[in-house]
This record gives sequence, structure tokens and C-alpha cells, in this order.
Amino acid sequence: MKKPPHLQATPFDLLLPYQRQWVMDRARFKIWLKSRQIGGSLAAAFEIVADALETGVDWIVLSAGERQALEFMQKVHRVASIFGDAIAAETGQPWNPGLKAESVTFPTGVRILALPANPGTARGYSGNLLLDEFAFHRDPSAIWAAVFPIISNPLKGALKLRIISTPAGLNSKFADLWKTGADFSRHKTDIYTARDNGLDIDIELGADLVPARPADIRPPPRVVGEPTDRGFNVGLFLSIYAPYSEGPAFVSHLEETDGWEAVDAAYDDRPASTAQLIHPERYPDVGPLEVTVEDRSSDGWAPIPDDGNESEDEPRTETIGEATLFGTLWANGVIDRPLTEGAGEHSPYNYSHPITDGWAGDTFVAYENGDETGHVWTLAWDSEADAERFAAAYGELLERNGATELEDGFYRIPDEEFAGAYHVDHAGDAVTIVGGPTVEALAEIHDVETPASSAATSRSPSTPTSPAPAQPAASAATAR
Repeated sequence: MKKPPHLQATPFDLLLPYQRQWVMDRARFKIWLKSRQIGGSLAAAFEIVADALETGVDWIVLSAGERQALEFMQKVHRVASIFGDAIAAETGQPWNPGLKAESVTFPTGVRILALPANPGTARGYSGNLLLDEFAFHRDPSAIWAAVFPIISNPLKGALKLRIISTPAGLNSKFADLWKTGADFSRHKTDIYTARDNGLDIDIELGADLVPARPADIRPPPRVVGEPTDRGFNVGLFLSIYAPYSEGPAFVSHLEETDGWEAVDAAYDDRPASTAQLIHPERYPDVGPLEVTVEDRSSDGWAPIPDDGNESEDEPRTETIGEATLFGTLWANGVIDRPLTEGAGEHSPYNYSHPITDGWAGDTFVAYENGDETGHVWTLAWDSEADAERFAAAYGELLERNGATELEDGFYRIPDEEFAGAYHVDHAGDAVTIVGGPTVEALAEIHDVETPASSAATSRSPSTPTSPAPAQPAASAATAR
């Protein structure tokens, strides 16, 4: 079964307008005069990760000191993991960046390094260069004297230079470059501009920042000069991002109800599902149910085995989870509201919705028969009403992707590359979804009693519409 259609956007659509302006500016030399804590380093991290993957050219980040270099690299780690998980989901192959405290090395071999700035370090590497908080470097004039001949040398290729900093007086190399540097594309963002562009901050009280909330992350219309070769699966991103969005609110709930001792204890007894993150009142007592999928396959179909299990007969199973269900339905337009609607004080997005709130557990098993693949996916719900609501929503998702309902619960996408068949069965507080290349194959995969109209179908590739589960390497919970 081939990959289903999905919405395409860029991860940069999640940034605020001034952050996107920096990222989308393709100038070779750029300089950014900015206020503190407006997300400048995050925007810079998004750009250099995407550029490294796109061009295959290394990036060197020089920061004011070792602590600042490691803090910047933490942002790069987060962005690199998001891109890596997305690429793995698109290709079906593991794609794990090598993460070290001071570097990221991608499977292609391209690297991003973050180092404390000194002239010797600057001369020791060749690649695109980002000078982070340049006004606060110990000897910025010496740094500049070391790096500019390398960056501007035509024999090195058209290497790129990014300079970002908050101001530190008028008598600095950064201020000099801001005023007189030739060939620079200049960006300036003060705290008031950032607030007017959507940054969530109380300037008068100096309140701590909370994640900024754009009005929506639906992809905007393409504009002249915007790159079109950075496709991004929004549903997959929402799956990966859930712990980062819901984690702060989860921690706040623990602290408010049981104090910091409860937060400390959660490190040893981590949430068992994203449902517990989205609904922290369920932690730790209401965990996910263990859902069993009975193997009823025949005629050459068999579960794909778990390569990590000693028993060759043990099938590989996955759990999709509430957050990924929400992301799938939202990305396909079944859940139709802004992501920020109903978001709390500490979360940029609201992952709660009546269609997915009643999730109690699920198990997904993939099947194969030669070159063809299928799946059986059983979901448990808190109530029969919850199960019925989700079954109807999943039918709508299939129809939005070109499916025709043949009979009650049977769907077929008849033509072209996304052809396939599905059976959505609601029984009590459970829903079982069987997918395969044809309607006849559904009976072979899971002994589904198929409608008479199946005789007219012919075999063709297909795939499940829901995205595969993806889990950030560093998060407060699994993606389940």
C-alpha cells in the first residue's frame, strides 16, 4: 500500500512572522538586531538544520561561551530530531541524527557544530557560519578578522554567514557591521514588534515567556520567494510535538496539586501515554489498556514479525495514541478548529477534542503478502458513544481522501496510486479498522465478511491513512 495523500506545509509556518521572515530570507549574508528571548535562536536553528539537509554543507555556530554554545545546540537537537522523525516516516527507514552535546551529524554526513568563539576556533573550520550573540563575544574584531576571509573566499564556494545578537552599545563590532557592513540583509525586531506579531509576553511585568501562539498553523498561500522543496507532514509534526506542547501544562498540574515532590516522582514514573499528558488528571491511575489483536490471516497473509523479538512468530505491534489520532484527524480536516482554540496558559496548542478524548488504548499490526501490505488496528474507548464517534470520524477521513462507502463500514479508494480498501467496524466500546489492497484482501487479512460488490475490485497497492506513530527521543512521555 502506498503513502496516502496528506497536507503539505513547512515547519516554519509554526514560527511567528518575524521568525519566518528571517528563515525565508535566502540572502547569503544576513544580520539580525533583536531583543532578548523573542525566539531568535530557535528561528536560526530551524534555518540551519533545513539548509544543512538541503545543501549538504556544514554549519559552524560560534557562541559567546561554552554554556551559550551548548544551549544553542539543544535547540538544534530538538529541530534535528523533528526533521529526522519526519524523514524516517516518509522513507520508511530509520533516519536518526547523531546527537552530541556540541554537534549534530546527519546520516548524510553533514554536520552542525556549536563552539565557544575564539579566533583560533574560527580559523579551524570551513563551512557556513552563524555568529550567535556576536556583540557579546570576547574579542569580536579578532573573530571577524579570522572568519571573513574564509566566508568571502570564492575558492570555498558561496558560504553563508548569519549574525544575530542583542545590542551591547554602539562601540562594538556587531554595531559597526549593523551600520556599515556591505551586502548584508538586515532584520530588526524589538520586544514590542515581537509582541505585536504574537509573542505571548507581558512587557510591563517582565513575565516569563510562554510558547508563542500563532493563530493557526494551516499552511498559508505560497508567496514569491518562499521555498517549495521543504515538504512537511503537519499530522506527523503534531504527533512528534505533543510532549513539548502538553508537557509544561502536565508539570504545572502536578506542582499545583501535589507540589514539586510529585514532579520529582514523575521522573521515575513517567506518563504511560499522551492521553495522560493531554488530561493530566488521569495520571498516574488511569493508564492505557492493553489491546490484543487476534491473528485471523489466511491465503498467504501474515503479520510482519518483530525483528527485536527472539521469537520469529511474535508480530510487531505499535500504539498510535491519542495525540497522533488528534493530529491525523486535524491534518485531514476532520477536526476543524484552530489548534490554539482552548489552549491553556502553558501550552501553545490544544490537543483535546471530543472525537479523541475517550481514547483508552490501541494496537496496530501490519501484515504482508509478498509485495502487498495491509493492517489491523483495534482501538479501545471509554464508552460505546466514544467508539461510535471515532468510527464516524474515521469514515469521514477516508472519504476526504477519495474513498467511497460501498456498504456500512466498507470503503474503497478505487483508482490511481492511493487505491485501497478499508473496513471500519464498531462493536461496543471498540473500533477495529482493517486495511488492504482490495476488498477481497480484507477477508484474507482478518476474516472480514466482505460485501458482494467486492467481486468487481482488482488488486492494487494501498496504505493505512493514519500516520505511523513517532516518538521524540527526549520527551516527558511516549507518543502513545
